[in-house]
Amino acid sequence: MLFNLKKKIDIPNNESDFLKDYHDLWRKDLKERNENFFMLYKDFSNFLPELSTGALKLYLFYGFNAKNETGESWYSIDTISEKLATTPRSINTWNSELEKLGLIYRSSENKSSKTTFLIPYTDQIIFSDLSVSNFMTDYLKNENIKKFMGEINQIYHFFQWRKNLDSSDTDKYNKPLNLLSIELSKEYDFNSSEKYVKKTYMIFNLENYNQFEGSIEEKYMSESTPIFIFDNVYNNDLLDNFSIKGIVVNTKFDLFDKKKLFSILNELDETTDFTYYPKAIMNSKNIISTE
Repeated sequence: MLFNLKKKIDIPNNESDFLKDYHDLWRKDLKERNENFFMLYKDFSNFLPELSTGALKLYLFYGFNAKNETGESWYSIDTISEKLATTPRSINTWNSELEKLGLIYRSSENKSSKTTFLIPYTDQIIFSDLSVSNFMTDYLKNENIKKFMGEINQIYHFFQWRKNLDSSDTDKYNKPLNLLSIELSKEYDFNSSEKYVKKTYMIFNLENYNQFEGSIEEKYMSESTPIFIFDNVYNNDLLDNFSIKGIVVNTKFDLFDKKKLFSILNELDETTDFTYYPKAIMNSKNIISTE
């Protein structure tokens, strides 16, 4: 249309259409007014068969009253029981249920009343500012990492040639990127037959790792081969007890795009057949080739 003129909009007579429009307007209004909200992610549905009605009500109460940045709240048992119109005994029972499921943690920390923390329950990618050595030192000494985030399950060394934007020739993929992914895996204690595992991917930029130098070969740009395998992976004494798999990723997949990286990490599980993919090796000129 030339002018894209506004057209008259009628309020739908059909109930379904009316409710869909009504909900859309409501959602947009709350967003524009920056109203407070509490997000429940889809993965929370895994906990629904495990939760009693009371525990679910209590979790929602904590969610609505927790600080957005830290997930903490400080309501006493008596106050919560009044607001939810139940007994302190019921609140204690529901708290125990939520703690057993790993959805909350309650800590006294030398205060008169306990602090309740909401614990993340979805898979997560964290680009860490720590060095690998500092993280592993904390992992081996700090029980909180294993307690709340899980234990190390898989480690991947990702390599990718990227465009060197600091170079005069910005069209060439000749800047090496090395990322180390340490997967922390936490399995939840469910009564049902379903198993739920939360994964936290700690990502470290190995900026000083210079094993790969040279120019990219055309084979690494092939859309039919998303990954290659390599052996000369990152070394660290604190990782000696863990297996590290080297993965060369096609340049079309931006490893700094969390959505794309998450898809790659999800596919790289225990069932991945790495023998299917060609192995990248170092040639005499220190340029990657394939065998």
